Amino acid sequence: MHIALLMYGFPDREGNGAPMASWAIASYLARIGHKITVCGLIEHDNSAWDASRAEELLSAHGIALEPVKVEQVDKKIRRGSFFLTLADFLKWLVSPDNERLFFMGEAGPYVQPVLKRVDPDVILYYHLEGLVSTYDCSPHLPRLAVIGDPPNLSFYYRWRNAPFSFSAQYLMFALRAFHGLYHIPKRLKKMLSYCDYKGELAAHHAAWFRKIGVTDCEYIKMPIRDDAGPDWEEKRKKAKKSRKPKIMMIGDVSATSSLAGLILFAKEVLPVLESSLGPEGFEVHIIGRGTLPADMVPLMDRPSVKIRGRVEEAAPEFLSSDILLVPTSIPLGVRTRIVVGFSFGCCVVAHTANANGTPEMVHNENALLASDGPGLAREIIRATSDTKMQKRLSFRGRETYEKYFHSDVASSFIEEKLKNVIVE
Repeated sequence: MHIALLMYGFPDREGNGAPMASWAIASYLARIGHKITVCGLIEHDNSAWDASRAEELLSAHGIALEPVKVEQVDKKIRRGSFFLTLADFLKWLVSPDNERLFFMGEAGPYVQPVLKRVDPDVILYYHLEGLVSTYDCSPHLPRLAVIGDPPNLSFYYRWRNAPFSFSAQYLMFALRAFHGLYHIPKRLKKMLSYCDYKGELAAHHAAWFRKIGVTDCEYIKMPIRDDAGPDWEEKRKKAKKSRKPKIMMIGDVSATSSLAGLILFAKEVLPVLESSLGPEGFEVHIIGRGTLPADMVPLMDRPSVKIRGRVEEAAPEFLSSDILLVPTSIPLGVRTRIVVGFSFGCCVVAHTANANGTPEMVHNENALLASDGPGLAREIIRATSDTKMQKRLSFRGRETYEKYFHSDVASSFIEEKLKNVIVE
């Protein structure tokens, strides 16, 4: 097959969930003999995406790259925070265009000529950015959609976690949140009807899509490359260990999901850990790009907390950590860091909200789960004081990864669906 992988940005071996999962899919499909062309949507003036680096990485694995630079309309207008006229505002309120409703909704004129030139047998959408710009393009091509977080839910949780104020800015924030909750599900249902297969990476979001009328949306597992390898246990033994229990949190600290977890950690988990283990009886390594909000900096100013920022290689951090802590308390999507942690044999302690997206994660079987900050602290203390249990969870987590999320296992399921949509 010649597969056009249409997504925002580019696949990458490192980074957040979308680059890593799309990399696992693309590299697997190329390795087993399919022709892959990545059509990566990027803003024309966005320097965050390095197309030359992506091309070098992808071409080394026989994958072609077609960067699609999109000239976006003014972001303030697209997001509904500024309107030229009252009529403009009312149109957005009652019947918004895709350009106003979705990120990359105005990409159609840029991506459709590229697809015509690439001439694939099938389109594989990774998340929704490509779909909103090509869902009604002609001629019809077989299409498979791999979906992440519904954008209306992501924006809603950002609003819900924002501090309340009587400002016009906050009121517009709230209006946009509920506007998305109303309009986006109906638009998603229509656009996904053009796809021959729909797979959602989070179990509870798959159920949500079925509830809004996308009745054939299926929960599928997120593919993650095995950077630990079959000798993961030996690598963990050789990894440099701290004399104190090392607890790691990883992810973009400014992202909606990560920030919610960091707030819970600082206010409810950290005080209990300090009381039980001592202010300097453990180490917490906060790893990932982004900057903490100013009001959180004093809360994290503790002897035990090390704010590391982005690291060049994450693998040594996973291997040397005693605990991978994921305190994200909002039920938003699937946490890639948990799957990666399983692959490295980490002992995972996580908020129960994360099991909504990843039901394979089960308390006392392959992870330790709790529904509040003090509960998370108790599970951390329990794990650090019981090395036998910690080792058991490490093995069970690795078994879960190998059974469900290994790039070969989860990507082969997607390949089978691609074959099916072409035959149909």
